[in-house]
Amino acid sequence: MDTLCLPVRYECLSEAEVQEHLRHSANNLQHGDRIEILLCGAGVIVPIVKHVYQTSTATFDVLIRSGSIEREQLAKIHDSLASESYNVRVYYTTKRKLLKRLVVRLPADGTIAVTGLNVLRIINTTLGFGWPTTIIVSYGMLQPAEMAGKLSFRRSARTRGYELGFALGKFVKKLLD
Repeated sequence: MDTLCLPVRYECLSEAEVQEHLRHSANNLQHGDRIEILLCGAGVIVPIVKHVYQTSTATFDVLIRSGSIEREQLAKIHDSLASESYNVRVYYTTKRKLLKRLVVRLPADGTIAVTGLNVLRIINTTLGFGWPTTIIVSYGMLQPAEMAGKLSFRRSARTRGYELGFALGKFVKKLLD
């Protein structure tokens, strides 16, 4: 099973909560920022990177790598996504021309919540796991908005520090009011 690299995590998410995270990310992430989504049943991490262009609409690139999924399964996922008419770019290794990565370009507009969740569903079901599954969304930094799910950090000491700071902030706010 892969492990998440990004430190801030929101765990135990339902489908509606994952859609909320996708909408939030589409609106608030900067160019080049990413989130990681862990499909717990399949044990696969799916990075999603935001790209902003001057002449066209911003996109969310869903990266499906052969490092976390076998190449045969990656080919099946490609076929499933192509049959659903997604814009899929295929990358091959330089020496042996083996399947290396799939990049699914999704427009970062109002449809990102539905299309993003549908791509995750296709990945999970193509790998032979049931849907819905447990999903964890991971960010590079703490999000300013109240987000759905249980907040945790990569290290437990950071979680305690965050909780202490949050409680201290509430206390100071009560003193000032």
